[in-house]
Amino acid sequence: MEMRTVSYFIEVAEALNFSSAATKLGLSQSAISRQVRMMEDELGLRVFDRVGRKVFLTPAGHDLLQRCYEVRKGMDSLTSRANELASGTQGVIRIGATPQTLESVVARVLPHFMREHPDLAISLVENGSSKLAQAVERGEIDIAVSALGSDRGLKSRTLFPLVALVALPEGHPFARRRSVEVADLADECVLLLRKDFMTRQLFDGACQVAHVSPLVMIESASPHCLLALVRSGLGLAIVPSTVRFEKGHPRVLPLTQKGRQLGLWMHALWDARRYTPPPVTHFIEALVKHTETDYPGKSFRVGSLLSNPAARRTPPS
Repeated sequence: MEMRTVSYFIEVAEALNFSSAATKLGLSQSAISRQVRMMEDELGLRVFDRVGRKVFLTPAGHDLLQRCYEVRKGMDSLTSRANELASGTQGVIRIGATPQTLESVVARVLPHFMREHPDLAISLVENGSSKLAQAVERGEIDIAVSALGSDRGLKSRTLFPLVALVALPEGHPFARRRSVEVADLADECVLLLRKDFMTRQLFDGACQVAHVSPLVMIESASPHCLLALVRSGLGLAIVPSTVRFEKGHPRVLPLTQKGRQLGLWMHALWDARRYTPPPVTHFIEALVKHTETDYPGKSFRVGSLLSNPAARRTPPS
């Protein structure tokens, strides 16, 4: 049964007159009568008794009228909510990022964005870059701030460069350098992130090219855990430039391969094959605007990256 049929039934039930209801609805009386008969046929019961020119609700009609009011109220609420969502004033944005990107980028963009969109709800998801892209594909999150490009069929906006860094224990001989070559790590004890982090994947690929196999002490999900181990003198940590370094952190240098910085570009990823609510677009624009002037790792003066996706952008000054 269509919603318009429910509306016709309510009008006739309130007026108890087909002619009056038809006039209010701007329809012919025959059209209204036909819709009511179709309703009765579909439901298999009579909702009106017709006595001469008078119309009365049957007991079943009285019962259904109350439920039709509930249906109309629900439809009105649904329409109102849809209008709010379409306008971008309300809804939920599900944002995914790595722990360090949540800390150094998302945490800086969100407060201002939420002040401008006070009725929006935010849901944050933490994971590695590869798993975040998969979550976008599955529709589990709306946006991923990720190091993967658009090779998965996802849409993307380039945000800022990410480079691999080497954190050094105090007094390490490499501390006098301006960068550290991957090949020089052959005899070093290294502290690494798990393999689902893009920095780790870059490092593993670079080691394979350089034919080096450093001794790996730990694979962690926390860059700050690695930095704490470095401060204890337990090894060199490979961390991304998205890490938010605290005061007194170990000396950190860019990781290079044949003189080129090992890195790639961070993107905002979303699935354009699904409906993209206005709040998602608004947040992507907020990310782009913020990272045009401020992004983690800016102080390392990112130049030519060894690994670049097809879509690229000149590093902001």
